[in-house]
Amino acid sequence: MTEQSETMVARPPKGIDELGENFSRLVRLGWGTVLVPWLAIAAVDFIFVAVSAALIWGQSGSEPLPAGGAQAVVLQSISALEIAVVLTLRVLLFRALRDLAMLGPSSVMSLREVARGMLSRLGPTLLVNILVGAIVSIGLVLCVLPGLVAIYFLAFAPYLVAVGQSGVLDAITRSATMARRHVVLLLTGFAVAAVFAGVMGCSLGASAAVIQGSAGVAGGLLVGWVLNTVLGYLAWLWWGAVYITAEQRDQAWRIRKSAVSESEPVAGERNEGGDGEGPLPGALKEDR
Repeated sequence: MTEQSETMVARPPKGIDELGENFSRLVRLGWGTVLVPWLAIAAVDFIFVAVSAALIWGQSGSEPLPAGGAQAVVLQSISALEIAVVLTLRVLLFRALRDLAMLGPSSVMSLREVARGMLSRLGPTLLVNILVGAIVSIGLVLCVLPGLVAIYFLAFAPYLVAVGQSGVLDAITRSATMARRHVVLLLTGFAVAAVFAGVMGCSLGASAAVIQGSAGVAGGLLVGWVLNTVLGYLAWLWWGAVYITAEQRDQAWRIRKSAVSESEPVAGERNEGGDGEGPLPGALKEDR
């Protein structure tokens, strides 16, 4: 194996350009394919928001809800259920987005096929989301930093399960491997998530400041839903581009590794006593 070939395999080109190209392509292709399912998920989200807003709006006076009150417990339960359901549905929709990017528009022919593909992975995806959420929550309780580390290394796990690339437990280990390999790509995803969270926080704060009391909180929920639907779609496409770019680069990496492996016996014949099997670059040893 020549030094040039080894360098090409061990250090593939940076993926930021690929990420930008994938995102632009998904924005163009997504309008007629995944936007309708996204809006359907947004309608499900609106049901939770409307129920919460109605409960808050019905609160008499301008005092906030007591933290230990029954109504507050109900609202917290609705919020937790909303996050579990909506997040799982959005993760499941990555399956159609991946097919769109890797196989082309003809691979996603109808909404029925999209729904069927999502339902086929509903149980495992919900389970991995609960597992990741539990690990992250425990980590955040333990001085925050372990939770942040868990968020980073488990970021790929829900995607891997949703698109059928891994089982629940295997996705945990594969996600950690991919997180180590695609640091720059993953950090761009978190940067977009931080900006999105900041916009959402500011909108909720502004709504509460303009409309005082419970009505302001309820109005903030509705404003947040609108932003979560519109800006959240772009943020979701960006995360999809991160996941898809990482997967594409891993596929290209394996192809290059296979090509180098096939050429090594020929190179080994030129070495005295060589058996034609040289070690792969260390960066690739875990890529199985």
